[in-house]
Amino acid sequence: MKKKNLIKIISFIIVSGIILLVFYHCPFLYFFGIPCPGCGMTRALISAAKLDFNAAFYYHPLFFLVILAAIYIALKLSGKIKISKKTENRLIMVVCILFIAVYFIRLFAGSEVVKTDFENSVLYKIKIIVQQPKMC
Repeated sequence: MKKKNLIKIISFIIVSGIILLVFYHCPFLYFFGIPCPGCGMTRALISAAKLDFNAAFYYHPLFFLVILAAIYIALKLSGKIKISKKTENRLIMVVCILFIAVYFIRLFAGSEVVKTDFENSVLYKIKIIVQQPKMC
């Protein structure tokens, strides 16, 4: 891979990371009042970067998969690793199933990280506005 492309990729990752840390709020939670399967991931990755793996696991037990995926993508883009499309698709499917399973376990077990907040969701606020009696 050319040095110029590598610099572009690294720059993109850094800028994306800064934007996520400063401006990002879960759109799933914002609109529906229900946390998404990735809720807690940003906090988990920040904790992992600080080498606090207990906190990282608390925020999202699958944080290590995101790190492994980033390493895989970097190796794939650099041409150092090649996996067949079929194997790659199977791995993606397994990761998706893991995320969904962990999501439901955390949601129904009452995890503090993935608690619902219907009253502050956009849909709830729209419902309140629509249900208000009209005054003449």
